[in-house]
Amino acid sequence: VFIRARDIVHQYDGIVNKIGASPQGAYLMVLFGAPQAHEDDPLRAVLAALELQERAELPLRIGINSGFVFAGNVGTVERREYTVMGDEVNLAYRLMAASEPGKIWLGPNTARHPIIQRRVGGEPGTPQKFKGKSGLITPFIARSVRRIFTGAETEAIPLIGRDEELQQLTSALEQLQTGTPQVVTLHGPAGIGKSRLAHEVAALAGEVGVNVYQGTAPSYGAHLPYAAWERPLLDLLDLQNVPQEERERAFEQALTRYDLGHWGALLAPLIGLDIPPTPEIAALSPEQREEQRQNTLCALWAQAAQQTPALLIMENAHWMPPSSMTLLNAIVQAEADAPLMLLITYRDDQAFARAWQDQAEESDRQTWRAMEWRTIPLNPLPRRAIVQLARHIAGASRLPPEVERWIARRGSGIPLFTIEAVRTLLTSGVLVRENGDWRLTQPLEEAPLPETAYGMIQSRIDQLEPPSRHLLRAATVVGEQMTVPMLVAGYGEEPRPTVQRRLA
Repeated sequence: VFIRARDIVHQYDGIVNKIGASPQGAYLMVLFGAPQAHEDDPLRAVLAALELQERAELPLRIGINSGFVFAGNVGTVERREYTVMGDEVNLAYRLMAASEPGKIWLGPNTARHPIIQRRVGGEPGTPQKFKGKSGLITPFIARSVRRIFTGAETEAIPLIGRDEELQQLTSALEQLQTGTPQVVTLHGPAGIGKSRLAHEVAALAGEVGVNVYQGTAPSYGAHLPYAAWERPLLDLLDLQNVPQEERERAFEQALTRYDLGHWGALLAPLIGLDIPPTPEIAALSPEQREEQRQNTLCALWAQAAQQTPALLIMENAHWMPPSSMTLLNAIVQAEADAPLMLLITYRDDQAFARAWQDQAEESDRQTWRAMEWRTIPLNPLPRRAIVQLARHIAGASRLPPEVERWIARRGSGIPLFTIEAVRTLLTSGVLVRENGDWRLTQPLEEAPLPETAYGMIQSRIDQLEPPSRHLLRAATVVGEQMTVPMLVAGYGEEPRPTVQRRLA
């Protein structure tokens, strides 16, 4: 039982920190976000909890809470261990102890996290009195996760400051309608608006009769080799509403319409099916099977696009496992003769970004290539666009000048930070509206950091090697403005040339 639980937790990059005993029996303390942080750790915890509950032989009591805790090594020289301590840890334990068997209770901090509100289904429980808490706490009972892997929920927000990029994408759509296949890559830092722009293009494509299919690689998808392909293939083959027990038969019938039914066992894993291989497939070597899988997928999308022009959006390519990336590369590199447009989004700060740029340059040199390739970088928005976005989120024609300056300076032109910062100012009561006027109730320097922004920042810090993390810690002590000699003196662990290399 312990090994099974550990394996499920590890799939989502959590760790089993300790095994303990409570009045209800033995329990596991599981950590997400320490020692390695991810920008979606609350969601990973809920996903792991749901899978644990589903695969457990007996119903489990599960409590999940989030917040700032002490994390580090404790104990004596002879016996030290890594652990977390603090009020948020205590509440997680009490949520577990008070929950009913088979239930997953989330604390208020977890339930309020933006990604939990978007993705997790459930309902509030009965207000409870917990030890050490002065008031009642209402747990949120998590029951399911919506099977979407999109980024920030910004579709309802007007597209601001992206006229030039939208024009390039509109031009690609126009070329697609003339029969010219397209490959478009959107790239930029986290929160820059890749998903929002992709959503806008999808809406435009639908208006002109182009079929739109969308897949997204989840950040926790290392154990889900084909997660990004499931949704677009289910939509393409019209299987999204087919019950699971009938899906295999419907899948084989759908492939038969494309004259690809005999290769069904190769594509079945992409939608979570396990179909025995035909003798023809069984006779292939592993390398030949993979090559035939790629050929079959390319043929499927080409035939579908020949019937009706198609737009295939693949988001978060930087999180794709090698299996999914291999299939995506196969379609990109195929000699296309059908009106298919690939829109691929990825972050700049990933190692494979250079490889994608090299591939785009190589495609320009291959005169045989039928696909037209466009690379569109998304840069930070100008101050005017950021202020316009902030006003829209607040529902105001104008915000206090110091608020607008603070958002423009702190957000560095990143739309997601602007959206979440304004929402945080409003929900925390730092920014209030009275008699039609906006005012601050406390200094902006004391305003809480948006949780989505904190998660992104912490996950980036944890990806650094230890010396670079120590240097960053020293920089936060020195202040926002400093000289290199000041930083070297405050850091004190490495000479100036080494520090300068780390800053480069």
